[in-house]
Amino acid sequence: MGKKSSITPLENPEFNGNNPAVNIDLTAIEKRFFLKEPEQITKFLALNPYLIPVLSETANILDRYFPGGNYNLHWYVDPEIAAFKWLTIEIPTKYSPREASDRLNRFDDEWWIDNEYKTNGNVIVNVEFE
Repeated sequence: MGKKSSITPLENPEFNGNNPAVNIDLTAIEKRFFLKEPEQITKFLALNPYLIPVLSETANILDRYFPGGNYNLHWYVDPEIAAFKWLTIEIPTKYSPREASDRLNRFDDEWWIDNEYKTNGNVIVNVEFE
């Protein structure tokens, strides 16, 4: 059963008071990603709900390059500029560094470059070596 989250302005200081509470369904995300920081990711997705279908689509495309992928989703804050926040899809892999890099480059060239705009710069895709 999908996890619904309701984030209110009082719970999330990033709301400016003009934004209503946002209900988000994390079912699709939780099927494809292990959420490393679930509370922060939920809040970030509540602020950026357009990312939910983009993340699901990206995971489906990544399967072509990293079969059987179980992906990790991380939330990051720039240590120098706290206002810069983003999600990173990390692909745990047992491929050699060269093979993993080649696969990630093919993903970038064949799909990500033409679709990254959908994330508004809020998602990075990277390989994570096991």
